[in-house]
Amino acid sequence: MKWIVRAAALAAAFTAFDASAQGFVPTDDRAALREEQKAIFAQMFERPDDLDLMFSYALVSIRLEDLEAAITTLERMLIYNKDLPRVHMELGAAYYRLGSYTTAQYYFNNVLAFSDVPPVVVAKANEFLRAIAQRTETSVFVGSVSTGIAYASNATLGPDDQTVQSFGVPAVLASRFLEDDDFGIRTTASVSHFYDLGQPDSDFWRTDASVFSLHYFDATDSDVDSFQFRTGPQISLDDRQFGPKLRPFAEVEYVRSANDALYVTGSAGAEYSDTLTESLSIFGSARIGYRDYFNGRDDLDSVVLRASGGFAWIPSPDLVFRGAAFIDRDFADADFNSNTEGTLRASLSYSYDSGVDWVTRRWNLTGFVQATGRVFDAPDPTIVGRASGRERRDIDLRAGLRHVFHLQDGFWIAADVDGLARNSNIRNFDLENVGAGLSVGFDF
Repeated sequence: MKWIVRAAALAAAFTAFDASAQGFVPTDDRAALREEQKAIFAQMFERPDDLDLMFSYALVSIRLEDLEAAITTLERMLIYNKDLPRVHMELGAAYYRLGSYTTAQYYFNNVLAFSDVPPVVVAKANEFLRAIAQRTETSVFVGSVSTGIAYASNATLGPDDQTVQSFGVPAVLASRFLEDDDFGIRTTASVSHFYDLGQPDSDFWRTDASVFSLHYFDATDSDVDSFQFRTGPQISLDDRQFGPKLRPFAEVEYVRSANDALYVTGSAGAEYSDTLTESLSIFGSARIGYRDYFNGRDDLDSVVLRASGGFAWIPSPDLVFRGAAFIDRDFADADFNSNTEGTLRASLSYSYDSGVDWVTRRWNLTGFVQATGRVFDAPDPTIVGRASGRERRDIDLRAGLRHVFHLQDGFWIAADVDGLARNSNIRNFDLENVGAGLSVGFDF
């Protein structure tokens, strides 16, 4: 198969660079590297059997993405000495990037045949071989499952003050709705199916399904279960494999709260993505849908709109910085439930070798910060009274960290912590919460 998901494709390309211990090359440095390549090439005429010189020339060529020059030089090195696993690794990575998967597979298998190859190199060769297996199949399933313990300092997401507003006058909130901490079980599962459309530009049909479940031991009114299904093709907008892509999709979401049906949403939309440079990509999406609430909550039924845009910047194979903006609009049947919400989010992800010999994947630490503003169209008379002109306005601030400890054969352990602080102009909705979790998972 000639396709792969954009993130996976970029990750594979970055792994190819990482195999030669080289970083990405800013445009301003290319001229200097080109001069270095010419100088080494001239020296090779004087010392045509110098393997170190050949290897230096190949690495510079790889950084310049002159893969043909690198392949020719690396293959000439093997004429002098076939027992060079690093050279076989570089050749496999170069042929992989060219899309010559059969030849790349040959060289990666050669790497695994050597007896003295470091475990991290063996792991990288196996990652390439798995990617080749996926790329050469017409239909592929990938997914992940996890389960673990979760803690929330405010599992009920309630205020810490029992005095609230009701119909514009002070009222006493029942204690079961106040801020209260609890532990629970959190379970997630996701699966994606990719079907090659047989086009030369890596087009495929992608279908995603995911499940999220959080059930507390005591605060069962805060239990939540959700299921999401999305399907649609990814279509190339030009003839570049990593050029602009458009993915129209249809989506269904079903949510339960407190072990009872809450709502179902049907949506249609499209996603756009493009790789601008070897280290920068952009993305955006827009969708429209209708949300239907159950059990007498008809005034919440609404047309929902969402638009988003952002970028991913990868200054080195170890770091990924993402920035995104979201805007959501709910046109509810009751004006006091209609609202507009805007969000800014930034995250930084760092991957590193664990230093543990038997661990085959890099560990990853990701942190994020997020700010959300929310404005409602009209005052809610059941809270502020009919004479009040105060529409609800919220500011949410969130931040969190997540560390994934990859083990063997797709298994991993993840630890996460996050915090939420909401400041509202109506005290009923002020809240703070600190959450933490520890999960075990499996990628397949």
